[in-house]
Amino acid sequence: MASFVRAAAVASAPAPDIAPDLAMPPVGGDWTTRAEAIARAVSSALKSRAGLDEGEWPGMPCLVGSSSHFIGAREAQPGAELGPPVEFAARLARCFGASGPVMTVNTACMSGLTALALARDMVEAGRCRHALVLGVELANRLTHAGFATLGLLSATKARPR
Repeated sequence: MASFVRAAAVASAPAPDIAPDLAMPPVGGDWTTRAEAIARAVSSALKSRAGLDEGEWPGMPCLVGSSSHFIGAREAQPGAELGPPVEFAARLARCFGASGPVMTVNTACMSGLTALALARDMVEAGRCRHALVLGVELANRLTHAGFATLGLLSATKARPR
């Protein structure tokens, strides 16, 4: 999602010797401000599509799956005081109006799917009627380096088959 938002704000093509996603400048503010702006934009669209009454969002649990959490913030602001990932997840939940239990999941590439499976288990066990599940991967160099090392990045642009 962050890459899409960032890509929409760039008019010129990146230099050919730079990975396309790293060549795009970040859009306004510090890392946390950008992350919350993305969450607010996504929450607005999701809430309208979910078809739930406003009264169903408060108390809803929020599960956030991410392999990177605050890595981008640490890279952008090395000396910044950062709380645990669950605090960031709680901030994201508030963007959606969900104030129930908050959980973070970090199981590498399976983080989003693991969060979804945990939420399904909570619903099936009758612990909640609905659960908000967010897969969050925001811009950071470490994740990029990992995918580059695995040879999973295109030198030009994505070409899904």
